[in-house]
Amino acid sequence: MEDSLVSPRFRFRYNVQLRQDLRSRIFAILQRKFYSTDAATLQAKLRTFSYHLEAKLVTLAKSEEEYSNLRDLEVRLHYIFKELKDRCSCRINALPDSLITQILLWLPTKDSAKTSVLSTRWRNMWLDVPGLDFDFTGITPPSSKAAAINNVIERLMESRLQTLKMKYDDSNVYLFGISYLITTVINRGVEHLDLESGRCWNVTKDFTPLDLYKRRTLPLDIYKSKTLVSLKLGEVELVNPGFVVSLPCLKLMQLENVMCSNGDPLILEKLILGCPVLEDLTVGWGYGHNLPFLRVRSQTLKRFCVTSPHCATAKGVEIDAPGLKYMNFRNDLTDRVVVKNLKSLCMIDIDARFHLNTMKERVISEFLGGISGVRHMII
Repeated sequence: MEDSLVSPRFRFRYNVQLRQDLRSRIFAILQRKFYSTDAATLQAKLRTFSYHLEAKLVTLAKSEEEYSNLRDLEVRLHYIFKELKDRCSCRINALPDSLITQILLWLPTKDSAKTSVLSTRWRNMWLDVPGLDFDFTGITPPSSKAAAINNVIERLMESRLQTLKMKYDDSNVYLFGISYLITTVINRGVEHLDLESGRCWNVTKDFTPLDLYKRRTLPLDIYKSKTLVSLKLGEVELVNPGFVVSLPCLKLMQLENVMCSNGDPLILEKLILGCPVLEDLTVGWGYGHNLPFLRVRSQTLKRFCVTSPHCATAKGVEIDAPGLKYMNFRNDLTDRVVVKNLKSLCMIDIDARFHLNTMKERVISEFLGGISGVRHMII
């Protein structure tokens, strides 16, 4: 590998032993320069980096004496480090602001804000990122952080957001105005929404059941967004909106341990039917789910996954999706599985236990018959 880093013109310039000795010296310098070198992965990266640096020295040296001079080795390495740093800085600074903000969109907001110290140009760059990614879990009222965080949110909300990703718990729904925030970004045309609610056990004992219900219930605006492309929900409460669900642009939906109001399976069915271009659906049953039956009917669905722990089995699943290409069942299968019109199915992955004591042989036979045309099956 080390020889491939050197130009062919310089590849055999110095003897092998001399070059190996210098690489060892460079590696020792790197170990002193970079902390926590005990990790095997970091050791390997430093070793590779030492090869790159030695190859650079081979190219720059005008003589063997200059190449092998150990007195100014660290000085020469310092200038190589500086050159590499300047080159990287120039490359990213050459990018337009619009592209940099899209890169920062992949970072949590608190990490994106840290880039403000890089230079004058970067000072307010993070404020133009078209997305919010906050983790509010563990911040309970009263909190000295709340005012500062809310100020940041208000400033970021001045522009249209493409993405909103939040993790919160029962204790801070009102502290940060979660429902208002969700409603606002939906009305302003957010495209990607990722919400995860967790239970804060040290405070929920003081809440009434009605209060907890309100804290986990999503605003009804979520059922009629004209711009949502992806929707990921975890540990939230879905209610029957009382109107026709309309999510005309939604292509991806992930539901992890969601609760349906009064255990009404029609809520989820209405949600799926209201997505005319849905292509990817994942439903994860958790220990506390209350969904007795899952019916999936979609003309556009291409990928469907259902997961559940061993003690969180639903009563039944019905799938009617003529365009479905991939299906995945993980852990326990339900007591009743009905598949219809799976004529496009290319692959199915089953990692589950059939409940022979509750599922009749006819039901199992019909299920296997319904997927008999699949090209690739993993059991």
